[in-house]
Amino acid sequence: MFFTEDYLFEIILHAVIDRSGCLLCGLDNRLVRRDEKFSEIVCVYVRLKGGCGAVLYPWSAVRTASSEGMRLLANATPMPPDPEDDCIRLRHDLMDKQIVDVSGKRVVRVHDLKLGAVGPRVLLTHADVGLRGMLRRMGWEHFTLGVCRLVHVHIPERLIAWEHLQPPTSDGDLAADQSRDALRRMQPADLADIAEELSAPERAAFLGSMDEEVAADAMEEME
Repeated sequence: MFFTEDYLFEIILHAVIDRSGCLLCGLDNRLVRRDEKFSEIVCVYVRLKGGCGAVLYPWSAVRTASSEGMRLLANATPMPPDPEDDCIRLRHDLMDKQIVDVSGKRVVRVHDLKLGAVGPRVLLTHADVGLRGMLRRMGWEHFTLGVCRLVHVHIPERLIAWEHLQPPTSDGDLAADQSRDALRRMQPADLADIAEELSAPERAAFLGSMDEEVAADAMEEME
């Protein structure tokens, strides 16, 4: 059972209990399939105590998962160590990667990932690119939000739906959903500002995703 929705870093460092009730250690990674609108969690890597590596379990072997930890089914058995080729590792492949937020007209970084339950399935639904995601990873979110409430300051969530993101490129970075129509509607100066925040290879890929005329106008605005 997965409790409606949660963030990866609310779960990832908590204990994992095996089928005999023994502590394995903590969750190391989750893997999702690439080819769905909201990618489905298919298996999990679990760290073993004493630095003895990790084992891979199918998601179907998980009995419960929440911010209090994860418990495996009594008949849970590990999978072969190598996952399918079409899987993405949530922690290693997505966390801290840069994305181009076309709607926000800037480059942002993935701080956390939001997961949601749909029946027996658990899906990757959003990338958290805001301050709250950063605070959550440092363990300061609840304290900071409590202080902010006292002084009547609101820190909003900044989420980008997974359906608007493309899978990681060969160099490991994500790209926002950059349809040519969306780029064509943006001002050249805004496109130039985004391009200038990127590294040279990322800038080339970003400009290459545009129509030639749009790219030329953006390059004229770049310093």
